[in-house]
Amino acid sequence: MKFSELKECPFCGNDEYGYKIRVTGVMKYYERFDGDEGENTEMYDSLNYNIVDNRCYCRNCRKYLGNDKTDILGKQAEKKLKGVQNEQI
Repeated sequence: MKFSELKECPFCGNDEYGYKIRVTGVMKYYERFDGDEGENTEMYDSLNYNIVDNRCYCRNCRKYLGNDKTDILGKQAEKKLKGVQNEQI
């Protein structure tokens, strides 16, 4: 199975994953004098970011899932999927 074939985390069923990104730069954050948040739609525009690596982790359980750029599924995720498929038979 390939990473692109995943529809959810094989460990917990969550439908979101992420990876590490290195961020540098300066943000400007605006507030109103009454204490409310100001107009901050451009606060991230001056930041620079680089993907540290393409190792993807589940947002919920934080387990390693694989690499979305090379489309390779992690070994533990693959074992978990094979175990689930065997249980369904």
